[in-house]
Amino acid sequence: MNPISRLFLCCLVLSSVSVFAQNEQPSGLSAEIMGLVTRAGNASDDTERLKLLNELKARGDISPELRAETEKILTVVQGWVDSDGKKQKLGACIDRFKEKYWAANSIPKNSPLYPIEVAYRARLSVGSLLQSPPANPAAAKRAFEKQKARLVAASQAFPNNALLKMYAGTPTPWVRTYPDDAHAPEWANLQRRSLEGFTDIIHWWIDNRQQTSGEFGGGIGDDVEMWRWWVPVLIGFSDPKIEAAQEKLSRRALARLDAHGGYVTMSDAEHSTEDFSDSVTPMLHLQPDNREWFDRALTVEKFMREKWLGQNQRGFWQFKNVMFGSQGIGTNASNAFETPYHARATQPLMVAWLRTDDERIGLLAKDWLAGWIDATAREELGKPAGIIPAAVHWPSGAPRSEAEDQWWHPYKRTLYDFPNAMALLTDSLLAAWQQTGDEKYLQPIRSMARICLENRNASAGAAPGSAAWCAYKLLTHTRQGPFLLTVAKYTLLTGDRTYESLINDAYVSFRLSGNRQPMVDALRKSADALSRNFECYTTEVRWTDRVVDFPRRYYASAVPELAALPDYTLIFNTATGNAGMAMNYANNAVRWLTSPRNIAALVTDTGKKKFAAELYHFGDKPREMEAELLLLERGQYEAVLRMTDGAKKELSRQSFAVKGARARVKITLPSRELCFLEISAR
Repeated sequence: MNPISRLFLCCLVLSSVSVFAQNEQPSGLSAEIMGLVTRAGNASDDTERLKLLNELKARGDISPELRAETEKILTVVQGWVDSDGKKQKLGACIDRFKEKYWAANSIPKNSPLYPIEVAYRARLSVGSLLQSPPANPAAAKRAFEKQKARLVAASQAFPNNALLKMYAGTPTPWVRTYPDDAHAPEWANLQRRSLEGFTDIIHWWIDNRQQTSGEFGGGIGDDVEMWRWWVPVLIGFSDPKIEAAQEKLSRRALARLDAHGGYVTMSDAEHSTEDFSDSVTPMLHLQPDNREWFDRALTVEKFMREKWLGQNQRGFWQFKNVMFGSQGIGTNASNAFETPYHARATQPLMVAWLRTDDERIGLLAKDWLAGWIDATAREELGKPAGIIPAAVHWPSGAPRSEAEDQWWHPYKRTLYDFPNAMALLTDSLLAAWQQTGDEKYLQPIRSMARICLENRNASAGAAPGSAAWCAYKLLTHTRQGPFLLTVAKYTLLTGDRTYESLINDAYVSFRLSGNRQPMVDALRKSADALSRNFECYTTEVRWTDRVVDFPRRYYASAVPELAALPDYTLIFNTATGNAGMAMNYANNAVRWLTSPRNIAALVTDTGKKKFAAELYHFGDKPREMEAELLLLERGQYEAVLRMTDGAKKELSRQSFAVKGARARVKITLPSRELCFLEISAR
């Protein structure tokens, strides 16, 4: 920390918190009373603190002033404890104890309880900031640093409180330990720690937060988003407890929608789709043969054909408004446009198409995507040819802009600005190519990738809306579905390495070059994040759509050395062969029908006629399991399992047929031996 920052931190601490030295005892307080206060402050568990403070309040020898202060603190601690997702929503305490509350209810700074108040105010503020940080990165950093300073001061007052130390920068140990196996390759030890870590977190949420209704306490609209980071273990492997929890949540969300016509009544393109798409999509992955989920996906097709889509003046089908739902389509002319975000509505259709090969679903997807292909190819209203517009106006079919000639800014909010949510649409185009083989669906991906290559040195100062500006945005964009994730997926699926130099993906780079080190380094960062500070993913979470965001937001701003992220995309991709995002278009080559514990899997090759993976089983006994193969075309195949014993000793060899969208192969892994599974067409 530089001297100015250190001075700022010290001034902030001294001005906001009175910290009592270990040997300092406030006048008039007995050793027993101070002992209770100290124990309450040092407690890392809020329920234990509540119990101790109630003991303090009940004592007959405390002053009226201290009793009143204790009651004020108890109100806050009780509110935090009750906001457990069952008695009250997880975020209820944050909504209740805002700055207006503290202005009227703060206790004196010379109170021995004041550091406890400071700790809760800071924890509540961090929780609020995790959900809605300032848009300006510098302002967000200052806001988090301010709360860290408060928590550091509180930690100094109560040095045995491990939770406060976690906020201050001293990691807490993980709930379980997973020592490295000396026989396992480095990638396997690292990936295993992430798989175990994700499983630990998910199981905690199921055990401690899931209600009998299926909800998790953050509000159904946020709860249903949790599957997005469950993906490595939910879809990559098979954990009955997690699958049952997901089904329970999905059914709860859909039952609520059924009461309103089967979909959110009416909302914008980002939010109208979440409750339905995030409930049906994971179940299509888990139960692709269950007709119920296929029929649910068809609900979207019915809404699209009957209520949401229309043929524009260029003859293409498009969404007629950014507002839509079970009631129909919005009528406000200022909202008459579609965006890449609308691809969220088609998400269940795309997954059902991929998992079932049902052409009835594909017909509508192809009709809708045709309009985007046409709009991309055109140069109009300042938009370069080959660039997907931020929005397409209804009914003209031309790019839509909020101000004249600002095609990249179609609306008063920045949510739909170019290139937000781009990968949702480009992934859908790539999925359509995979299902049809028609290269017209690749044209928008190729044209934008080409523009990126031609302008890869472009800067932020390029003329807004120009090809160079578009390239800069596409190359640097990291939020809401970056386009370069589609480029990585495209490169692996098509074998076309024209745009390989644009890819900044450790797993895809390994698949293309064979160089494992960047992938191993990325796996280590994820493993580190999931080997410490279990509380920041569990007890401290107040918003169920922010469960794994603590390192990315709080630590990145306030404790950079702990900012490593739990990388659920990397873990899912290495274990299954997927590239890019999994939400709209998971192209994973395999699902391992076995527990995500005590195992590591690295998919090394995929294709329509081949599959290869390395597997390591950490258990003491042989492991029987199945591999569900998802990308192989119909035909006859041979699967060979070998292990590293001299010249790769063969363990098993079997023939099998692929007759549809999926096929299964049974294998048995020996204990603590690196194995190689190789599948090829006969």
